[in-house]
Amino acid sequence: DSAGGQYDSVDNKTVPVEVIDDEGPGLVFTMSGSVVDTVEVAENSGTVVYGLKLATAPTGTVTVALSSDGESIATVAPTPLTFTTTNWNTAKNVTVTGQNDAVDNPNDKRFTTIDHDSEGGDYGGVDNVDLVVEVTDNDTRGVTVSASSVTVAEDGGTGTYTVVLDSAPTGTVTITPTSGDTDDATRSPASLTFTTTNWSTPQAVTVTGVDDAVDSDNDRTATISHSADGGDYGSVSIGDVSVTATDDDTKGVSFSPSSVSVAEAGGTSYTVVLDAAPTGAVSVSIAAAGDVTATPPAVTFTTTNWNTEQTVTVTGVNDDVLGDGSSTVSHTISGGGYGDASVASVSVTVSDDDSGSVTVSPISVSVPEDGGTATYTVKLDTEPSGNVTITPASSDAANATYSLEGGANAMTFTTGNWATVQTVTVTGVNDDTPGNRSATFTHSISGGDYGDVTVDSVSATIIDDEATVSVSESALSVSEAGGTATYTLVLDSAPTADVTITPASSNSADATVSDALTFTTTNWDTEQTVTVTGVDDDVLGNGSSTISHTISGGGYSNSSVDSVAITVTDDEAPSVTVSPTSLTLIESETATYTVVLTIEPTSDVTITPASSDT
Repeated sequence: DSAGGQYDSVDNKTVPVEVIDDEGPGLVFTMSGSVVDTVEVAENSGTVVYGLKLATAPTGTVTVALSSDGESIATVAPTPLTFTTTNWNTAKNVTVTGQNDAVDNPNDKRFTTIDHDSEGGDYGGVDNVDLVVEVTDNDTRGVTVSASSVTVAEDGGTGTYTVVLDSAPTGTVTITPTSGDTDDATRSPASLTFTTTNWSTPQAVTVTGVDDAVDSDNDRTATISHSADGGDYGSVSIGDVSVTATDDDTKGVSFSPSSVSVAEAGGTSYTVVLDAAPTGAVSVSIAAAGDVTATPPAVTFTTTNWNTEQTVTVTGVNDDVLGDGSSTVSHTISGGGYGDASVASVSVTVSDDDSGSVTVSPISVSVPEDGGTATYTVKLDTEPSGNVTITPASSDAANATYSLEGGANAMTFTTGNWATVQTVTVTGVNDDTPGNRSATFTHSISGGDYGDVTVDSVSATIIDDEATVSVSESALSVSEAGGTATYTLVLDSAPTADVTITPASSNSADATVSDALTFTTTNWDTEQTVTVTGVDDDVLGNGSSTISHTISGGGYSNSSVDSVAITVTDDEAPSVTVSPTSLTLIESETATYTVVLTIEPTSDVTITPASSDT
């Protein structure tokens, strides 16, 4: 419709317009309100949720089936999803879960897609729509070496460590250990092979010391380095292992084994060899005692055969005694510069051919009541068929209790530790009642074919902490000229060990006393005599002293012992010497005489002269 510029009379013109609809069926993926075409999830069961809705209203119900192109990379749920003509524009949540692998993936990523297949409501012709899933890796290539150092004896001693990959390789990986000094230590095998299936299984490397026959001042060292090749592991750094090869070239004698077991009437052997070359012939004498014999009586090493082992045969002596026996084969050495060398003994266990038994030692103990302790040990005498359990029990826990190593309630002996003693600790319980008390510890046993064996009980004496000593006299008299008098001492209760009582005179110038007395756990209730001897002097009057007593040991250290008062009777008679006894005087002149006491007085003495005719 035109107006103005001479166009007012132009007829209206009409142009037809065709509007093409661009809102065809489709799927929309959303996260946090934004449309996405890719999601990211962690591989170790990590999850991510995205929303799925239709792009346009359907003509009917639409079903969308979801599937992962790589189930080993990521899974999707739930499936299928259903949309109607009323909820088509409401997003439904879909959860993607990352799946773990053990591979250190390139760029730390793996990828897969989630397919969406639609049916119904005019959506059947919609092409499968893919959502890309990016799975982040949590694996790192690396190699774990179990030890950074090992120590081996230089004479072929060995040590081991293990090597394992930290993540699955893409192919076969070869790890090559290399000794930096094969004169000091070697390694085997020459290489380790890890595949995509055994990569997580540790493989052992054995390090072997190399002997040099030199008595070195210091141990030798070497370094085992490692290189990797293949399976994308070629650039991985692997830690070194430092090796210390301990020097063995020290003058000495080696026995192998250092202890042996032999059956009654059976035989076994061990070997003897020198550790370093001697300067001449060396003789090692062999002596057995107890339950075994040993042959030959001596072996001789020279400068040429010093490093050749020689054999000693040990034969068990049969007996009818229940329980294993034991003995020691001792050795003395002489010659070739080995006279001052230390030579060990070989301990021998003689396996009993009788039925099982249990050794309890000792079977009686004494403990102070104020928390004092004593121990006894328990062990099996023959190897059991399985585990053996021995449980102690106190007959009177108010008097004494028991405890075991590690706080256990019972002892367990296995086929490996059956000959190893286990310790039971007995603890005295305090009370306010005078006198010693007692308790008995019994033992129940089960398992390992030991159920019928009787185990000895242990009797415990609880020593009263008010231990006293009886003194037969509280006072004595002795004459001063070597006269003697005696009294006795005796313990009132059994001690836990030796008790020493030492008498002491407070005035040894008047009286002396005999030496210390010792009471043992066997003679404690037998009276012992103390002798007091008077000491002669020139002092007028009786003397005196007090015999005190110190006590120590056996639970008696806190006890007191009564003193004994001593009176020393005097044997001197007092007199005065006057010299001369007569004088002749000339008138108006003087003369003198002297006066002296014959013995020392007990205090000042006053003598007053008097004239009969002044």
